[in-house]
Amino acid sequence: MSLLGVVLVFLSAFLHAGWNFISKKCHSSAAFFLFMSISNAILWSWALWAYSDLWTGLSWKFWLLWGASSLAECIYCVGLARAYRVMDISVVYPMARALPVLMLAVITPLLGMGHIPGWQGMIGLITVSIGCFFIPLARFADFNWRNFTNPAMRFIFQAAAGTAGYTIVDKLAMQTIQEGCPDYPWLKVSLFYIGFVETGLALSLAITVFTQKKEIAALKQLIAQRSFFPVLAGLCSSTAYLLILIAMNYFTQLGFLQAFRQLSLPMGVLAGIIYLKERCSAPQWLGVTAIVTGLVLIAFV
Repeated sequence: MSLLGVVLVFLSAFLHAGWNFISKKCHSSAAFFLFMSISNAILWSWALWAYSDLWTGLSWKFWLLWGASSLAECIYCVGLARAYRVMDISVVYPMARALPVLMLAVITPLLGMGHIPGWQGMIGLITVSIGCFFIPLARFADFNWRNFTNPAMRFIFQAAAGTAGYTIVDKLAMQTIQEGCPDYPWLKVSLFYIGFVETGLALSLAITVFTQKKEIAALKQLIAQRSFFPVLAGLCSSTAYLLILIAMNYFTQLGFLQAFRQLSLPMGVLAGIIYLKERCSAPQWLGVTAIVTGLVLIAFV
C-alpha cells in the first residue's frame, strides 16, 4: 500500500459518490445503467485498439474471468437500481458500499488473496457490522429484524455481492493479462481492461433490459429525453473504476483497497441530505459514523 494508491482511491471516491448521486436523482433503472455502460464502452473502445498487441496474450482463463466480471457487474447494477427506487441514497449508498468490505475480508483469505484480519481488523469488521444494522432505522425504537428482510435490503445485498465479485475477478483478470504480456505497464493494462469491463457490462445489461417491458419503456424514455445525465454519470463511474484498477497495483490486500473506497460513504450521504433534501435520522448518523470508524481500523491493520 502506497501514498499514490491512497490518492487514486480518494479521487475515485469523489467520482463514485458523484455518479451515484446523479443516478438516484434521475430515478435509476437497469435502462439508465445500460445507457451509461454503452457510453462508457464507446468512450474506452480506443484502448482496445491502441494496445491491440495485448490481445495475443489473452488466454481462455481471461475470457472466463471476463464473463464472470460482466455477470457480477450486472448483478451489482440491477440490485443498486432497484434499491434506489424504493429507498433513500443516504440508506442504500452506505450499506451497498460497506458490506463488500466484510465479504472480501472473509472471501479473499479463502482464495489465497489476503490474510485473516488480526484483532484490530476484527474490531473494525464488528464496528462496520454494527453500523450496517443502524443505517435502515428512522428511530432507535424501530429496531426490528424485519427491517433487514424487506425487498430493498435484498437488493442492497445483491449490489454488495456483485461488488465483491467483480472486485476479486477483475484483479485476477488483470493479473492474467499481465502474465501473458509481463513487460506491459500496469497503467496500459488498466486502460485496456476498462474497455472490456464496460463492453461486458453493456452486453449483460442489454440482455436484462430487453427481456423486461418496464426497462424497455424506461430506455425509450431516456432516448426521447436526450438526457446528458446517463453519459455524465457513465464518465464519472468508468473513470472512478479505472482509478481503482490502477490502484490495485499498489495494494497487496483487496480488503484494504475496498476499505479505502469507503471514503465515498459520507460524500454520498451528505449529497442525499443537501441536494436531494433527504432526512437522516440519529441512528443513520450513528451507523455512518460506525461504518467509517470501522473501515479506518481495517484500513490501517
